[in-house]
Amino acid sequence: MRILMICPQFRPLTGGYERAAERLSAALAARGHAVTVIAERRDQSWPRLEEFSGFRIRRLRCIYRRGLHIATSLGSFAFWLLRHGRAFRVWHVHQYGAHATLAVLLGAVLRRPVVLKLASSGPQGLAAALATAWLPRLQRWAHRRVDACVALTVETREEAVEFGIPVDRVHEIGNAVDTDTFTTASSAEREALRARLGLPHGSVVVCVARLAEEKNPLGLVDACALARHRLAAPWAVVLVGDGPLRPDIEKRVRALQLQDCIILVGEQSN
Repeated sequence: MRILMICPQFRPLTGGYERAAERLSAALAARGHAVTVIAERRDQSWPRLEEFSGFRIRRLRCIYRRGLHIATSLGSFAFWLLRHGRAFRVWHVHQYGAHATLAVLLGAVLRRPVVLKLASSGPQGLAAALATAWLPRLQRWAHRRVDACVALTVETREEAVEFGIPVDRVHEIGNAVDTDTFTTASSAEREALRARLGLPHGSVVVCVARLAEEKNPLGLVDACALARHRLAAPWAVVLVGDGPLRPDIEKRVRALQLQDCIILVGEQSN
């Protein structure tokens, strides 16, 4: 099957939904499907065409500047879809908003089914995002007419149905875990890893995320301060990732004297 992934943000950008879209594309390609991803070319140094993990990436022109970004991106995506979109059996959109609206409208013209994936809920969910979007009525109307909707969680599924997507089109499918890569370690392996990583004995909580406001890492630090004297066993929180809030987190950790139980290890490639 020829599958088109509509993913405005994609590699070399490496956020959560970008990585999930990348893994899905590679897995579908490994099963014999012909997968193409169309994404924004925000930097001129990024190649227009790239072969990666068995699938193809086509980066489309956009002027990545305030006031020009969305309009130029939508124009490039619309032109490409009108020229090439009919060649694909299904269109899979990985980000709700203007590009999903465009996909639904052009999918109806070209008679191509559109699958929309929802990865967020609450303040960053579908209803909240479209409430302040450009042409909100049109965008809400279009999003309710996707042919299928993939929701990662129970909450996301319930929000999609409440938003107005027909219940029979909403499918709760969580992101998969590669059990060959992520396996349970033995006690000896865990002790060896603790020693190699310099982790203390006792319980360890790991948080893997960008250190940005929407992830609320400062709230986690404050929670650690509240929990510190309520937990008898030794414990530590390891923050894996980097971002603009790292200086503020380090300052808060020092102010709350949490250096012995909060460990920042920065961004990790593995």
